[in-house]
Amino acid sequence: NARSLSCSLFPASKMSDRRQGISSSPPPFTEKDVLLGREKFCRENGGNKLLGRLLHERLTEYEAADQSSDFLDKGTKKDKLVIKKEIFRAIQESGGRFLRREESQWLELKDRAAIAYLNDRLAKVRSKNKGRNKNHVEETQDQGAPKQSEPQHSGEPGLAAVAHRKPPTRTHRPPSSSHISSVATSGSHSTDNKKGLMSDTQQGSWKSAKGSNHNGDYVAAK
Repeated sequence: NARSLSCSLFPASKMSDRRQGISSSPPPFTEKDVLLGREKFCRENGGNKLLGRLLHERLTEYEAADQSSDFLDKGTKKDKLVIKKEIFRAIQESGGRFLRREESQWLELKDRAAIAYLNDRLAKVRSKNKGRNKNHVEETQDQGAPKQSEPQHSGEPGLAAVAHRKPPTRTHRPPSSSHISSVATSGSHSTDNKKGLMSDTQQGSWKSAKGSNHNGDYVAAK
């Protein structure tokens, strides 16, 4: 049994051999295998795509295991280990293997090494998921924040300024001495004008009445 051994040796794929100058040979892996590597053909292999779906499907359950911790976190570690083993078995049941390239050969990982690889993959998926959630929250807050009103132009007062503008107050000032003198002068001019309009007989009567002032009383002219 190949899985009971520490590793199984397979020739490298024809595509990788051409890139690295190694003698070509038929590809050892199948579409159902999980290929450990950063090359594009590794990410696009069928087993790698299946593994990606399984990781995202079990991510919520895997994160919930952190909330069920007990003494020394034994329950948490046990729950997480169960999830990783179930993912590993799902790949095996689909006919896939976990293969890692080493020079010109592909090595099949043992159960423990495959579980460790799944642990790293789950940690990366959790980190990316948290980053996306954080960005989504920030975008939502930015969209919900009220926009600041644009400042008014210097030549156009705002409505608030117009509404609160008070009408100019008018203060009552007492008449000045010059104003009083001008009024008195105008009064004397009016008196002189009246005199001019009187006949000679009326002016004589007015003068006699003015001269006969006793105790502030005036005698009416006849």
